[in-house]
Amino acid sequence: MSIMANTVYLGWETLDDIKARLCSRALEDLFAHWLDIRQSALIPPRDSVDPTAMPRSLPYIWLGDAGAQCSTFTYRLAGEAVNRMHGINLKGRTIAEVVPASRRRLICERFDCAVSTPAVMYNFGQIYAELNHMYCGERLILPLGRPDGTVTHLIGATYWVWGDHGLDMPAGATESYFSVGAALAAEAQALDARA
Repeated sequence: MSIMANTVYLGWETLDDIKARLCSRALEDLFAHWLDIRQSALIPPRDSVDPTAMPRSLPYIWLGDAGAQCSTFTYRLAGEAVNRMHGINLKGRTIAEVVPASRRRLICERFDCAVSTPAVMYNFGQIYAELNHMYCGERLILPLGRPDGTVTHLIGATYWVWGDHGLDMPAGATESYFSVGAALAAEAQALDARA
């Protein structure tokens, strides 16, 4: 049984629906940039990411190599706020070095889904529970890779506030994922319907 038991379908049908769900500017800007560099590909390549296109995202962003095993996921960069939250610089560290063993399986399920599908992962509610913090926030995980859809990297952003200040979110911790391939199929269907 999946430990992502609280995963729910939020009713997303297009990438625009995902965009409308985001609450923080940090995630909105990252997602807008990801969509811009994706163009008509399934997922955008890593070398198309331009930090100057999303300055509000930078403190909350992280990027890493997506390997065959989640435990080998290696952070290539992390924003200042993310490093401060963890109390260390994440650059060069693996998930196994950063996430406590008690929470690693959940984090790895998220990452594995984003890599294997490929999928956009989104969760909101309690953020950084693995660090014993009680923050309300949202996290977005986006695949990067080759034109054939092979994921080589994950880029994400995690935005949080103490309590529920500043974010209009439903109560409870909720998580959802959306297949990028399903989004492309929905976009193609919409174009066909207009023709």
